[in-house]
Amino acid sequence: MSTGRDHTAGRNYPALFMVLLMIGVLITPLAPPPTLLDEYNPKRTGTTWEGYDQPWPQYARTPTHNQTVPAHGPDGGPGEGSVDNLSTLGTLEHPVVNWQVFTDQSESDAYGSVIGDFSASVSASEAALERCGAGTLFPVMISSELSDGSRESFLNIVSGNDAKIAWRVSLGTTEAIRSTPMIHDIDGDEHPEIVVVYDTQSALNIDVWSPRLTCTESNWQASGHSNELVWSYSDADVRIGSPSPHFATANSDHKAVTQPLLADLELDGTPELVLAVVDDPNNNPLVKVNAYTLTNAQPSQEDWSVTLDRGTHPSDPVWAQLDSSTTSILLTTIDGDSGNMWVWKIDGGTGSLDWERVAVQGTDTDSDSPRLRLPGPVIVQLDQDSAPEMILTVPTDANGRQSGSGARFIGMELTSTTELFNFRAQNGYADAQPLAIDTDDDGIDDRLCWVTWYSESTVSFNRKGMLGCTDISDSTPVTEWTRDLQRGAGNDNDEIAASPPFWLDIDGEGTPEVLVGFGRRFWAFDGDTGASADINTAWSTPLSMPHRVWTAPALGDVDGDGHLDVLYGDTLVSNQGPDLAPSLDNRGLSFNPAQADPGDTVTVTGQFANIGTGEADEDIDAAIIMNGVELTRERFTSSEPVAPSGEGGPLTFTAEFVAELGVHEFELVLDVNQNITEQREDNNRASTSFTVVEPYLAEMTGPLETPRIPPGTSQQVTVELMATGSRTATWSLTYDTSNLPDGWSFESAANQDLTPELTPDVGQSVMFDATVPSTALGDASGTVSFLLSLVSDPSVNTTMDVQLDVFRTRGLDLTGATGMNASAGQGRPGQTAKAWFMVENLGNAAESTTSITWTAPSWGGSPSIHDNSGQELFSITLAPGESKELFAHLPTPGSVSYGSSTQTTLTLCMGSGEDALCESMPFTFTAQKFVATPTHHRSLPDTLLTWSFEGIAPSSGMAQWSMSGMDMLQPDWVWSATGDFSINGTNLEAHGTPGNLISGDLMLQLPQNPVPKRHAFSDVDANDADATINISLQVLQVFRANLNLIEPTPSTPGQPLSLNVSEAHRFLLFLENPGNGQDTFDVTASVETADPSFNPEVSFTYFDPQKTLGARSTGIGTVDVMLSEEVPALTPFDIIFTWTSLGGEGVFDTISVPVQAAPSHEWAVVATNGTEASGQPGDVLTFGFNLTNLGNAADELTLNPLLQIHAFDQDTSTWTATSVETASVEINGTVHVNFSIDVPNNAWATSMVNITLEHLANGYSIGQTSLLVNVDAVSGWRLNLTDADLEVDPAGENLTFELVHTGNAYERPYFAKAGAGWNITLPDDAEDVAPFATTTFDVHVQPPTDAVAGEVGVLRIRITGNDTSGLVVEEIPVRVGASPHIVMDHRGTWNVNDMGGFPTAWIENKGNDIAMLTVDVDGLPEGWSTTQGTQVILAPGEVTGLPLALLPSSTWNQQRFLLTVNVNHPLLGILSHNIEVEYSAVVFTQSPVFDGFVGSQQSLSFAVEGNDTVVFDGDLPTLTNENMLTFDQPSNTGEHLISFSTQNENGNLSLYVVARQYPNSAVSCTYIGNVFDSLGQATLDGPVASCTMEAGEHEPLKVVFTLVTSSGERIELDKDVYEISAGTSETVNISVVNWDPDAGLFTIELSAYDQYGRELETVQEEGIARETGWNIGISSLTTDGDITVGIKRSGYTLLAEAVCELRVEAAGGWSTTYIVDIAYSEYAPLVFIENPKSIERDEKITATLGCSVPFDIDDDPEDNSMSSYYKTESVLAVSTNDVGWIVGVAGLVLALSWLLGVLQSPTKQPKPVGRKRSENTASTQTDSKQAPSSEPVDDIQIQPDTDDQSEEPPEVEDEQNIAALESTIEVIESIQEIEEEENDASASGRLASLREEMGTDDAPAREGSLEDRMKDFFGGK
Repeated sequence: MSTGRDHTAGRNYPALFMVLLMIGVLITPLAPPPTLLDEYNPKRTGTTWEGYDQPWPQYARTPTHNQTVPAHGPDGGPGEGSVDNLSTLGTLEHPVVNWQVFTDQSESDAYGSVIGDFSASVSASEAALERCGAGTLFPVMISSELSDGSRESFLNIVSGNDAKIAWRVSLGTTEAIRSTPMIHDIDGDEHPEIVVVYDTQSALNIDVWSPRLTCTESNWQASGHSNELVWSYSDADVRIGSPSPHFATANSDHKAVTQPLLADLELDGTPELVLAVVDDPNNNPLVKVNAYTLTNAQPSQEDWSVTLDRGTHPSDPVWAQLDSSTTSILLTTIDGDSGNMWVWKIDGGTGSLDWERVAVQGTDTDSDSPRLRLPGPVIVQLDQDSAPEMILTVPTDANGRQSGSGARFIGMELTSTTELFNFRAQNGYADAQPLAIDTDDDGIDDRLCWVTWYSESTVSFNRKGMLGCTDISDSTPVTEWTRDLQRGAGNDNDEIAASPPFWLDIDGEGTPEVLVGFGRRFWAFDGDTGASADINTAWSTPLSMPHRVWTAPALGDVDGDGHLDVLYGDTLVSNQGPDLAPSLDNRGLSFNPAQADPGDTVTVTGQFANIGTGEADEDIDAAIIMNGVELTRERFTSSEPVAPSGEGGPLTFTAEFVAELGVHEFELVLDVNQNITEQREDNNRASTSFTVVEPYLAEMTGPLETPRIPPGTSQQVTVELMATGSRTATWSLTYDTSNLPDGWSFESAANQDLTPELTPDVGQSVMFDATVPSTALGDASGTVSFLLSLVSDPSVNTTMDVQLDVFRTRGLDLTGATGMNASAGQGRPGQTAKAWFMVENLGNAAESTTSITWTAPSWGGSPSIHDNSGQELFSITLAPGESKELFAHLPTPGSVSYGSSTQTTLTLCMGSGEDALCESMPFTFTAQKFVATPTHHRSLPDTLLTWSFEGIAPSSGMAQWSMSGMDMLQPDWVWSATGDFSINGTNLEAHGTPGNLISGDLMLQLPQNPVPKRHAFSDVDANDADATINISLQVLQVFRANLNLIEPTPSTPGQPLSLNVSEAHRFLLFLENPGNGQDTFDVTASVETADPSFNPEVSFTYFDPQKTLGARSTGIGTVDVMLSEEVPALTPFDIIFTWTSLGGEGVFDTISVPVQAAPSHEWAVVATNGTEASGQPGDVLTFGFNLTNLGNAADELTLNPLLQIHAFDQDTSTWTATSVETASVEINGTVHVNFSIDVPNNAWATSMVNITLEHLANGYSIGQTSLLVNVDAVSGWRLNLTDADLEVDPAGENLTFELVHTGNAYERPYFAKAGAGWNITLPDDAEDVAPFATTTFDVHVQPPTDAVAGEVGVLRIRITGNDTSGLVVEEIPVRVGASPHIVMDHRGTWNVNDMGGFPTAWIENKGNDIAMLTVDVDGLPEGWSTTQGTQVILAPGEVTGLPLALLPSSTWNQQRFLLTVNVNHPLLGILSHNIEVEYSAVVFTQSPVFDGFVGSQQSLSFAVEGNDTVVFDGDLPTLTNENMLTFDQPSNTGEHLISFSTQNENGNLSLYVVARQYPNSAVSCTYIGNVFDSLGQATLDGPVASCTMEAGEHEPLKVVFTLVTSSGERIELDKDVYEISAGTSETVNISVVNWDPDAGLFTIELSAYDQYGRELETVQEEGIARETGWNIGISSLTTDGDITVGIKRSGYTLLAEAVCELRVEAAGGWSTTYIVDIAYSEYAPLVFIENPKSIERDEKITATLGCSVPFDIDDDPEDNSMSSYYKTESVLAVSTNDVGWIVGVAGLVLALSWLLGVLQSPTKQPKPVGRKRSENTASTQTDSKQAPSSEPVDDIQIQPDTDDQSEEPPEVEDEQNIAALESTIEVIESIQEIEEEENDASASGRLASLREEMGTDDAPAREGSLEDRMKDFFGGK
């Protein structure tokens, strides 16, 4: 295939010569090489479908499977131009993973990738066109989800610019879908369809989908497209996938699946679908090839089906065009048991087999092929003939993993079975088709590149790939180069080469590059050398892919940046580079305020983002231009791409300007200096305009045409209002109708708001009703004046006049006596003939005739018009609706005979031109012997009419006419005659002298009720044919009306009817038409009152209110009357019923009926804020009502709610409401009440409640009001981290979080990263969550690679629902977990002599946490010694030498032996390492392992046995100074051998160095003053130290802080890892988290380590932790001679390790101190001190109680001391006068006592404290020993006291209780001297020592007195 490249670089002169030679040979039959824009196809016709209507519509793009690449090149791309005009795409010079769609599976399921253009199928809002994929392409993918062993598959369309799923449908439960979807516009409607072929367990399925994509500002509507399935076809007999014979493949859920094919089989421009399938694949496989026609209708069967009876597995079918009319389908089959293969050629049009069972030569015996799939043929051009050729793939490897016999590739003619070449790959199996390349653009493919894979071992699944390119220009192919492919990360299954190679022109030099995906890597190789590094540095190493690459690629400009992208399944690889663009959809420039007033300060914000795939290589300058002048410019130093390519966000900057009136042009310009190389440059600008207008302006617009209103009608007039200013405000619209004619009306239509709030540029319409009375003339007009003024400032206004015209109508009617448009007249010869006619103006304006014309009569003469008086009229003027009776005159010639006639036509015209209206009427004039004047009458009844006759008497002297024959004898008509005329019976007679003139009058008296009718009276005398009579009469109708009331009638005559209000009352009316003709009447009713101020509201309901009655007919009328609740009771008024004739003007009759309102309970319940409300859960919805008492007495009303709940779905919320009652309300009084209902907190959206409020008055329901409550949707989310595991593995892991949906509607959560931070992968396919439900989602967290244990990162996750109303950003602190990894190693042996020796051994912490280790040694011989259990603390990355020295036994014979060093780790356990111990005359006396800066000076001490002189040498330069070696730290890490020589011995020593180029970083810390003073008494939470960190100039600094105590406790820090940029410094506070240590004394050590494990700082502080929750004190102090001290205690169990001291002292100098055991005595101690004898009366005695540190501070220090004043021992006070008596009496008593034996020899006993003392107490005190002292001896007793200080000590009633009590007493002597002794110095040790001495008698004797030891305890007090 042609690469389509312009190889101008790298050509040599011979090649140029050959090119010139070829150009000269013009007769060559070879076609010229195609250009970049041409894609290979052997034959192209104008109608053949070639597969280029979509970017990459099927597997391998074209039906020939030659993977034609879109036009591209290193010089392609948009450059400075527009992407829209691009002809050549930019190439893939610097690859980067642009995006990945699926994160929870290996990749998309299909083995191929496809890209479609669905832009015509996208429905997007105007505000989101660019965000909805405008200008980008849409990959189509298959994904699946496994659940309980069942696979549900999905068809997905992905938006190319952001990797979002734009469209998704479920295909149901399927097998794994490996067949690639296909994209084609089947029905030609420009909406492409997707064809997907797959297997289920029961059938093969073909689905055709016609996607319709919907997108808004918030997101794609991905779901809900199941109705877009056009058709689905299934075939239960066959499958497109069949089990693989390869064991590993068959057992890993992979089947051998073929790829469907779209190809134009009949060359008619329409492709068919071709499938290679297998019948019964599991048992008796039979291969078939089926073809289907693709239309909008499901196929009923195949177009053709071919059975291939050889082979068990088919390959992919391909298509070839052999000539202008012939196509072929080609494929191979393979036998899975034997490896035999066949090639098949099928006629595309008919399905007949052209080749049948053609065996492929050179196959291998292989019983497990195909392994994954069988590659199909590739159609190529291998020679110069016009017919194409093909290349076949034999996938087997004859010798397995051994090199030399890999898969076979065969070139073959299509017109015969001739082989053109046949070669094997160097190694491996082939599961991907090869790639043919035309390297020299001669139209012939001369290179074949292939990819295979093979196993490296028989005992493992480790595999490799191999890519090779072979020269096929000759029949003996030569492989030019091969390259091994490694998978990278992943597992063994990733190492199958299933993705075919393809070519790209990356560098523009030489042969095109070959690219392939293998494992989890994407490789590119130079076409000439096969070396990746020869392309460029970006391709020198393969690109790591997020998962395995098994799919065939698809190529196209997917993301719309003008550069070629490569799609592998769900992963897009793009060219790395920035693409700066203003925020999409015209959001690059925004203004605040959005509409400003003149003088306002406006902030304009420029917003843009890097929508490319890499950061800019320079700082970005962005500017905002206003009206051509730069307003501001800002530089941005960071430009991370936004999602999906990166984690950056929009970049913004602002400027301010002062608004001025007018339109201002703004432009956002990015990369102002054009110094950044971008993917495209045509999107670096955004422009918009900003209009500033006055804040308050408005305009009115009236009707475009002047309203013309027909009389008697109304017409709506619309006035348009619009605010043209910048502010929304309330305006007032008023109008003036004073310039309208009388009777006209103009008022606003119903519900029109005349004080509207006008929003700028949003029009509002106000409707008005204009009414013109029926009497209005057509030439009348009027004007309405409008005023629109600002409510807040009426001086701001605008006016407008609207003219109203009457719609002018014109009409003219001419009628004769018969009512027709014709008239007849008579005249005697020689007289004037007259014809009656009437003219009527039917229009609505006055009219005058503009012309009167006659046609010429045959009699001659000129007709004329005259009125009743005979006046001739030359013009006729008529008012609107006016009619005139006129006469047409025509002289009757004297010569005419009787009976002769003539005709003429009268034409009357009104107006002129287009407005002219003419009417004509014919007239007939007849010469008569008898003529009447007038000939016609129009008359009302009850009128006397006269006809005056003249004529010539006939020859008989009499003329007679029959009145009955002329129908003149009507009922009640009275005829009479005068003169020569008489009435004789039923005849009219005329008598006179024959031949003479006779005359007379005929009169008619019309009765009152003659029938309206036209009458024509005409007759001829029986004897004289010329004696005719011809007159006419029109009886007009007279209109009359009569009305009476039938019912109801008052029970008491003369009293008004009492009617209940709000209740319909039926009235029956007697209706009569007393007129003489049929008439139509209307019944109406009205109200009249005597008091003009009283206007009762009454409504009338009419039943058949309009009736038509004949003359003198009657009827019944029905009217329902209802009195309003507002009508006051017992106040009479009249109801007037009116019976109106519609025929006669002003004809009506009325009847008045007195009525009054009966007493009733009536209320008006008016909702003040509507009857429908919506609320969110927790809202209180309140409906306000105005309740008006419309009854006739004070009343109370209750609104009682009845609830009908319509719960949505599973909404179980409970609704309650209480009734509302009023107090007593006076008549017509109004009260306002509120009815409230709470929306339950758990109510679901769209649930609703219908509330019926019953109106209850005095227990009666008088009405109801319906209310509706809707529950609005509320969106919200929160995370419940209660049980969340927030520790993340350093290598990254999925963390599961519980998401609580606080919204009340079904919503789908959408997750996005909010801000910078650790890399996280969020789910993009969450399911809908029910209201108030919880769900979980997984977040893959990837800490930084150098993160240490305990480092905290904050994950900021933006969670939204279906829109942004519930947006929440959750911050989740996660901590890096510990990943311990300890390594121990050594070099050489452990050299030891009598002076000891350290080994060249070290421990390295390769984990991410501080390691606290102990080191010991096993296998140490007897007599040897070392420091066992040495503690070693290592920071991450730290290396330290083994801190152990061996001292040998004196009996060691210097024999070597093996020693085991154990490193003990708290998590890893024991790590053992063996080192051999060897004698050496020279040993190291410190660890010879050095971890330090390169160039730093190091010192190493050594020892030489016998103190011999030693000389050192080796590769490391050293200096020797006494027993110290010094050297400079070398630049390389590793072992350095140092040789030594003494007088007696030579040897080698090992030195190990870790060379580090440490940055010049520093940390200094100081503790915050007094921060530890309250340790233990309150939880310490917050800062304890301040540390300043300084990073080196060239490297950032990461610092790990640890805070430990000398007791080994590691204190939790709020944050222990900090990082600062290179060359910066930062001061931070080190804070502890809820530290509450146990009581004790310890050292607190704060250490800082850098990322290299260096300890940069250590500071120490002595700490004392004290306890709270305990107290001791003095409860009582008695000083009456003896001294008794009562002690109280609480929480004393905490004092188990405390020693407490009681000191009693007198002001005069006496004092004593005692140890008191607070914790272990059963009762609170009571200390008794016998009278010291040395204290004066009233001397102040103070007792103080305290305990040793850390128990030196209790909860109440105030009660630790108590004072009293000393009293003498005598308890009686006597006067000196009584002394003598007292002495005398005492002496007498003593004498008697002695005689009676009561007194004995005195024995020293303690003075009792209680009332009774036991002998035990005395004995105990007697045995107490005293130490020599110069001071008086104090006998001390500690008496028990209860903890409750409010109670007195209990009295002991018997000896048993006394013994029990005394057993709790400890006796402690007063000690004067205590000698120091070395013993346990801790508080607990010292207290144990004292207790031991005070315990059993056989306790060991202690040195020194007890007092001395007590003083030592208290520090010499």
